[in-house]
Amino acid sequence: MTTSNNTPSQAAVKYKTFKNTAELDTYVAGTLADAQKLKIRVQIALVGTAIEIQKHGDWPRANKFIKALGNGLNNNAIVEWCSEYMGLTIDDGAQEFTGWQGADYIKENFEKAKSVMWFDLKKQNPWKGFDLDAELDKLLKKAAAAQAKLAKDSGLENVVVIDTAKLNKVKLLAGKAA
Repeated sequence: MTTSNNTPSQAAVKYKTFKNTAELDTYVAGTLADAQKLKIRVQIALVGTAIEIQKHGDWPRANKFIKALGNGLNNNAIVEWCSEYMGLTIDDGAQEFTGWQGADYIKENFEKAKSVMWFDLKKQNPWKGFDLDAELDKLLKKAAAAQAKLAKDSGLENVVVIDTAKLNKVKLLAGKAA
C-alpha cells in the first residue's frame, strides 16, 4: 500500500524482531546496500531523463519524477542537479520546474552531469546542531535575495511576500538593525 504521494503507508511496513545482533547486523548491511543501489538508480534515471528531455523537449517529465519519489530522499539535491545539468528553470512559488534552457544546454553539460552524483549536492547533515545566530543570518540573506528578485521582477509580488516591520524586527533580533 502507498499513500497519495507514492510513499509506503504505515500498513505496508512489516516490522520484524531479530533473533540476535548478528541477524540485525545482516539486515542493516542489506539495507545499506539497497540504499546505495537506490542512489545509483536515481542517478541513472536522471541521466536518462536528461537524454529524453534533450531529444523531445519533454521537461515536465522531471516534475513527474520528483513528485513520484515523494519524501525520503534529498529531493532538494535532485532539483539542484536537474537545474544545474538539465537547465531546468524553477518556480519557487509553484515548487516545480517551469521551463528549460534547451537541448543545447543539456548537450553542453551532459558529460559533467554523468560525473556529478545528485546526492553530492545539497548535502544534509543530521548532526550539525542548531545555532540561532547562524539561522537568523541565513534568514536575512534569504530575505535580501528575495527582495532583489522582487526588484527585478514585479510579477513575483504574490510569491515573494516580505513584511518590512517583521524584517526589521528580525534584523534587530540578529543585531543587524540599521
